Amino acid sequence: MNFLQKNPRLIVEQYKQRSLDEWDTLQQELADGNGKVFIQGLSGIGKSEFAKEFWNKAKESGEFKYFAWIDFENDLESSLFRQFYPAMNEDGTPKITQSILLKRVQDMGTQLLLIIDNFSSKEGFEKDSLLSDLLAFNCTVLITTTEFLDYTGLKRHKLESLSLDNCISLFKDYYSAEYDDEKNIYNHSIIGVSYYIH
Repeated sequence: MNFLQKNPRLIVEQYKQRSLDEWDTLQQELADGNGKVFIQGLSGIGKSEFAKEFWNKAKESGEFKYFAWIDFENDLESSLFRQFYPAMNEDGTPKITQSILLKRVQDMGTQLLLIIDNFSSKEGFEKDSLLSDLLAFNCTVLITTTEFLDYTGLKRHKLESLSLDNCISLFKDYYSAEYDDEKNIYNHSIIGVSYYIH
């Protein structure tokens, strides 16, 4: 197993695992989309954590030889160069060209799992030509985004809301309330930040 850059951050402690049905749906979409899926949903719904769980399961399965997790920042090209091949020349330009980078990705083929986390389109939702190039290769590409992306060959997986039990559990993980008899108020805490409700 080769990690082409550092692993993603650990799954947060409060993450609520998705149902087996959700996993089956994602696996079917990967099969239907030739290994290309974007996980779409509202901010904070757990897309990145779901992708991290997929990464961990893929490591355990031994299905892939190469792994690359890309934290998207500003644009795809600089995100890839910064994390995939971080070596730079003295003038701050990448040591390899985009065509060499794409050739290396293409050569890894089906043995590569590439996850792009928090992808965002350019202004006006213009299609990213580099992403289109990546999607043409035989590697598995998983993209998390809040956007509705429309790229040829890219299947959409809408991450559904959590179950009622998981919502209640998550709420309890983040919120607590104690009644202050002296002040006649509820003292609520959200991850260590207190506020008061009369």
